[in-house]
Amino acid sequence: MKALRYLNEWVQRASPKFEFLIVILIAFGYFVIGSLFSLFFRPENVLITDRDLTFLLLYEPIVFFILGWFLTQRGWTLTKLGLTPSWKSTLIGVCLVPTGYAVYALVWILLALLLPEVQAVSYRESLSGTDISFWQIILVSVVNPIFENVFVCGYIIQFLKNSNSLWIALIVSTVIRTLCSLSRSPGLWPRATANLQAAQAASGL
Repeated sequence: MKALRYLNEWVQRASPKFEFLIVILIAFGYFVIGSLFSLFFRPENVLITDRDLTFLLLYEPIVFFILGWFLTQRGWTLTKLGLTPSWKSTLIGVCLVPTGYAVYALVWILLALLLPEVQAVSYRESLSGTDISFWQIILVSVVNPIFENVFVCGYIIQFLKNSNSLWIALIVSTVIRTLCSLSRSPGLWPRATANLQAAQAASGL
């Protein structure tokens, strides 16, 4: 108990910059390194498998719990993270879903018209294996967006918006998302390229 009390006191005394660094490294460090490693050193025909999604479903809740405790000790709440639900924000989110898919479809259609070879490659290549179960797809589609949005849309944007500006917050969050999904393969660290990769593949099945 004394060790836990000392740990709590140490966490509470840490500087805001140290807090930000800890959250970024623990939440996204593994995935960014895996994405970069996969981008430059990935073997051919590596598919996302049942094992990859199982790893993701174990890893992200553990990290979520650890960082949740850390941020709670630092005084962060759902309200401070900007994650308090409301009818207005829910309605906006519901409207953004079809809008986002419409924009994605439009960009893909334009890309296919301008670069037919890209469309041909997309039809020829597959991101996932055949051993992924329906329930894994559902679970990853729930767990991963919660993880990503709490730490990217919640923590990173709120922290940087309060200490710098909204534009810096949006740029940094976009860079982190991009670094987490540079490669389309599951990678070699160990076969988990980034949190976006497995979730996007699962959602697209």
